[in-house]
Amino acid sequence: MSIPRSTSDTLKTSAPDQPASGPGPVDDPEVQLSAMVPRSVRRAVRLYAEQQGVTVRTVLLGLIREAGIIDIPDAQLVDRRSTVGSPREGPSSMHGGVPRP
Repeated sequence: MSIPRSTSDTLKTSAPDQPASGPGPVDDPEVQLSAMVPRSVRRAVRLYAEQQGVTVRTVLLGLIREAGIIDIPDAQLVDRRSTVGSPREGPSSMHGGVPRP
């Protein structure tokens, strides 16, 4: 994945010369990170995750690590679902009672 030059230059000037230190222990509190992306991007990421048998979270954390943004330990890339490949039940997997596209 490449970052457009103007964005990459901005990141270089605003970030320290050293990569950010890795996250704390595996029990480091998790927070939500969100961004608006085109619907086609969301679909592609979800499809990729499904094909790989992992979660979107795992895909994104892996890409962040690959990009060298921050060192993410393997322990943070584990699938936290109780049964791998099974959809979660409840409000987090539903949107208004309808599965999210």
